Amino acid sequence: LLLIVFLTSWHTASGYIYAVVSPVALIKHEKSAKKCKNSAVLKQAKKRKVRGLCGLTRIERGIIRDAFWHKWRNPRQSVDKILPLLTREGAATCRCNLPIPPFAHVFEQPRLFTCGARTRYAGNMKNLGYYNGEIGLIEEMRVPMTDRACFFGDGVYDTALSHNGVIFALDEHIDRFFRSAGMLEMTPPLAKEALAGLLGDLCAKVDAPTKFVYWQLSRGTALREHAFRAGIKANLWVTVEPTGLHDTLKPVRLITVEDTRFLHCNIKTLNLIPNVLAAEKARRAGAAEAVFHRGDRVTECAHSNVHIIKDGVFQTPPADNLILGGITRAHLLAMCRKLGIPAKEEPFTVAQLFDADEVIVAACTSFCLPASHIDGKPVGGKSPELLKKLQDGMLAEFYEAVGIK
Repeated sequence: LLLIVFLTSWHTASGYIYAVVSPVALIKHEKSAKKCKNSAVLKQAKKRKVRGLCGLTRIERGIIRDAFWHKWRNPRQSVDKILPLLTREGAATCRCNLPIPPFAHVFEQPRLFTCGARTRYAGNMKNLGYYNGEIGLIEEMRVPMTDRACFFGDGVYDTALSHNGVIFALDEHIDRFFRSAGMLEMTPPLAKEALAGLLGDLCAKVDAPTKFVYWQLSRGTALREHAFRAGIKANLWVTVEPTGLHDTLKPVRLITVEDTRFLHCNIKTLNLIPNVLAAEKARRAGAAEAVFHRGDRVTECAHSNVHIIKDGVFQTPPADNLILGGITRAHLLAMCRKLGIPAKEEPFTVAQLFDADEVIVAACTSFCLPASHIDGKPVGGKSPELLKKLQDGMLAEFYEAVGIK
């Protein structure tokens, strides 16, 4: 197949050879070396007298692939004009939906193809990891030890559910992500629209109908120091994994745990040690979730929001600094308004939790889960019709958004 392509157009074929066979060829007519960050990398390859792909490092191979792909689409364009396009600043110039060349299999990694800071896969992936433009299987990704997320948990994150190629409530999740970043004085490297596009592209590479999408922002990479310095560049990290939808009709068991977290729970930070310990305690108790309470006031769960129904009224804790304002929580409140169900955002106590007609936990992967037991004691089950209306309404909204009939 490669031979056929070469014979089709000698001019184009010469462009392939020129761009791929040797880093020396890429450097030969480079007129703007000082302006092109990638040139320094390729010059190191030239010093080692590398004449083909075999002796190149992973970074060098990536740059060669970038040039090869761009040269394939632009055979008359000289390499000295191509390489500057492959720097991070100029990547947007060639960051478009280019087709995968039919002879991409000649590379060492046949499913991998890069363009600028973006990596494309010709085949489907079982999962996906992304870190500052690098893409691979999650178990194969590498993160610098000096990422401040490793030292301090210095970052924010968000999650969403994708089905049928649609990330549900993505704009709302991205808005919350940017709010969390702003409260920690962090600036994401991508605008909201660009981040939404990136997440959609990454989801499309994973071969599964339903996917759990996670993305996080760390303050950046630097030697360990508590105070952060101005100008540090934030790191973007994304994972996409196959998942399933929770059965919203099956009741779950809960436990209660004293809320020992700090007072910034409205920020979706990476600092989740109390949540981790509470979730593990729930798992060991055979429960699905742990309900936090500060003294007698119920706040939220380890990784969900908690709500109650009492006397026909839906009640949820207020979105203050003691809870995270859940996206599904907001959708439940909107659904109550749509269905004419009275709702209020007011604190409730542990005693009220146990006495509620229904107890509901909700997150991005579990829209409206009823609780049957808390700390081993039966709860809820006293307002099944109202609960079913909410469950059906939430599922109908999700199905409509993702195109399920």
